[in-house]
Amino acid sequence: MRAVKIATPLNMQIKMENYQQKKGVSQTANFIRECSKEAAKLNLGKISLSIIPCRQQCTTSGMRWRKEQRDKEFINNICITLTQRSPSIWDSVFHEINLVSQLTPELVAQVLLKIRRDAEASFYFFNWVGKQKGFKHTLHSISIAILTLSCAGLLNPAKTLIRQNSTNAPALFDALLSACKSRQLVFDLLLETYSQDKMIPEAFNTFYRMRDCEFKPSVRACNEVLHTLWTLNVIEVAWKFYWAMVQNGIGSDEYTFSILVQMLCKEGKVEDSVQLIGEMKKNGCQLDVALYNIALDGHFKEGKVTEGLKLLGHMFMKGLIPDFATYSSILNGLCRFRRTEEANRLFEDMLHKNSVPITDAATKCSSPENDSETLGIVPELVTCNAFVIELCRLAKMDAAELVFKKILDKGLIANGSVYNAMIDGYGKEGRIKEALQMHGEMLQYNLMLNSSSCKPIVNALCINGKVVEARKIFSTMLERGFVADSADYSILITAYCKEGNLEEANKLFHGMLEIGLMPSINTCCTLVRQYCKEGSTDEALYLHDKLKEYEILLDIVTYNALLQELCQKKQMQEADNIFYYMQNKGMPLTTITYTTMVRGHCKAENFREALKLHDEMLQKDLKPDIATYKDLIAGFDI
Repeated sequence: MRAVKIATPLNMQIKMENYQQKKGVSQTANFIRECSKEAAKLNLGKISLSIIPCRQQCTTSGMRWRKEQRDKEFINNICITLTQRSPSIWDSVFHEINLVSQLTPELVAQVLLKIRRDAEASFYFFNWVGKQKGFKHTLHSISIAILTLSCAGLLNPAKTLIRQNSTNAPALFDALLSACKSRQLVFDLLLETYSQDKMIPEAFNTFYRMRDCEFKPSVRACNEVLHTLWTLNVIEVAWKFYWAMVQNGIGSDEYTFSILVQMLCKEGKVEDSVQLIGEMKKNGCQLDVALYNIALDGHFKEGKVTEGLKLLGHMFMKGLIPDFATYSSILNGLCRFRRTEEANRLFEDMLHKNSVPITDAATKCSSPENDSETLGIVPELVTCNAFVIELCRLAKMDAAELVFKKILDKGLIANGSVYNAMIDGYGKEGRIKEALQMHGEMLQYNLMLNSSSCKPIVNALCINGKVVEARKIFSTMLERGFVADSADYSILITAYCKEGNLEEANKLFHGMLEIGLMPSINTCCTLVRQYCKEGSTDEALYLHDKLKEYEILLDIVTYNALLQELCQKKQMQEADNIFYYMQNKGMPLTTITYTTMVRGHCKAENFREALKLHDEMLQKDLKPDIATYKDLIAGFDI
């Protein structure tokens, strides 16, 4: 007897679903009718088989599968174009496949991940996408770009991206953690960048979050933090950070110890600095001349000449050969504490050893009277010129005065570069009387040969609050026929802004524009902030329009100040123009930027725009403050 295969409702439905996936909905309906006839023959009763759920499920999963395949193919085509085809045709290919209309943050992130080993192509695509109208990179795609550049050794572009997104440091750290996982290099770079930009709170936050994520910051990155704290003269904080390094098992290298020696010398603990150098030797650190120079300089600044000379003896015992910086510290100390005889002997010894670096500035003719024919460019004069210039650069003004006097004692005249170096050095030490005396001698010997001769005295007077005197000298130089450059004007404009004298700053600014000059970007920022402080938004907007002509951007602090003043005056149209200009130029908009605009629109009762900016703010992981929420809530109560 032949076995009969019974078709049950369950296996019929399974068979029907398989059939539907292969043949489609219309043919499946026919299949169901056939199954019903078979069921009737076998007395299985009426079988309820619905094609609707199956059709929906099949259609949805099919559409999803097809979309995934299309996306994969699309991404592969982009990657092939970027990695295998000539860069000269990239733009035309992207236009041909209408890439712009299909861009999404997720798609961009997938492309960047897929081609991350080709840093050049990846960075090109990242920049190209960022320039497309209406597209904004997410922190995820930015993090992938930072990772790609870092791993390829392209640290400067990577640092630029970090700086552009540093306004939301915690969110950037989280995004990097998600994208980079165990790549410590990226987080070291983050720490270094914040330190170099003097963003100390962000640097500390990164340091401790790295520790919490079980990343040990590198010695190099920590040295950047330590060095920045030292340059900012927050020595107590620097010591605390150093002990945090020790507690977290981060070692020290020669550079770490050199910073510690400088910190001890700055605190006047020169004996401790010598002890630290001894500890370094015990720990196997390589001692060099630069390290001893720091300790030597500290001794001679403190007037501990005998101890300093002993330290010099230790250098010789260690086989280290002193350089010009070593001897200049000793010479400066001897001059400062009136040990003239020893200073003269040391100078003559240095002169005969030709230890000073000769620069082009030192070889220039001193004056029309001291030309090459009459003096034959006296070698000794050239060396003395170089001595003075280098000593001024090292801020050894006592030693520089000694050498300068020797030039005069020999009946020679130093050149303009030497006088400028002396004026600059005096200015930095606040010795205005001596700086003005040098300027007078330059005029007497007819050494004011070009506009650069004016900068040192003008700068020296400005940094010491003598702006009126600086302006007089500047005006005198212009009357003598000298052509001032942008830097000359910028020095004075900045000084007037710091004094709050906007009227004079404005006169100089418009005077610059009349002769086709533009202030430096830092001066422009200072000027705009001063305009805002004085409530002169029209002048601020006029300057901004001028900058737009040259494609020059202000910094984010200045833009925020301008937006705040415009919103305060309810000039929301102008504020919107500035805001969207910043956005189109790819500036990293901060929490302050958005809260200023949201509150400005609330005060102007533009609540739709305020809510739109609020939502955009949240999408960028920026959190409004309480005052902003109060303004929004008040708007709903109206």
